[in-house]
Amino acid sequence: MQSAQRQYSQKAMLFGVWENGRVIATGALGTSYPLVPATANMYFRIGNITESMTCTLLLELVDRGKISLNDPVSKWLPSLPDGNRVVGMLAQSTSTGVRL
Repeated sequence: MQSAQRQYSQKAMLFGVWENGRVIATGALGTSYPLVPATANMYFRIGNITESMTCTLLLELVDRGKISLNDPVSKWLPSLPDGNRVVGMLAQSTSTGVRL
């Protein structure tokens, strides 16, 4: 992790490794604010990376046969406005027209 922190010029890093739901390692490196050491209890805003996470999780569900990218969102949230839009739009970042 220290090598990755240097390689990607990160001021602070929180990390965790799990295997079958069991914690293998967790930790924090660097400083999150000037002169404030990072700790594993801190929260970081992850911003736009959520799109990559959402897409990865959706595709894992597709691989498991639990969901289709062509399923309408209304299949799970029938009262959601514009629920006729398909789940695959989330993976393409084209679902911005959905109003909650």
